[in-house]
Amino acid sequence: MKKRWLFLALAVLLALPLCACGRHADPTAPDPAAPPESDGATLEARLRERFPEYFDLETGKGLELYVWQMSESSYRCGLLPGTNRNKTDEELWDLSQNSASVGEMNAILNSYGIPRENVFVMPIHQPISSYWYEIDEAYTAAVRAMFE
Repeated sequence: MKKRWLFLALAVLLALPLCACGRHADPTAPDPAAPPESDGATLEARLRERFPEYFDLETGKGLELYVWQMSESSYRCGLLPGTNRNKTDEELWDLSQNSASVGEMNAILNSYGIPRENVFVMPIHQPISSYWYEIDEAYTAAVRAMFE
């Protein structure tokens, strides 16, 4: 009987760290989806290094910001220069190769210094996401609000 209790106690002690993983996140830990805290120049340099394709785009016809949802509260973004044509599926799918979080994309957009009405926010579905959501007027308005 003592061996059984000893085994049970040992099993519980070994399992405790596994049960606690992620449940009690450190409230002081930085949000991994947010851009790193630093002064504007350093932040922009980090973002330029990570997302070079989203900088120095032609803004004459605005910028097209494509946003897709990965889970209930996780969104990813890609940026293309504005044009007078619809983007191909391949162009849109390529955005998922190096997508930015909402926080990162807001910082990238701020670096352009153009009015937000010249940024056309377009919710889309990406094949890499298995999360289903309906793109209707309410959803589109909610996504656009993340970038105002």
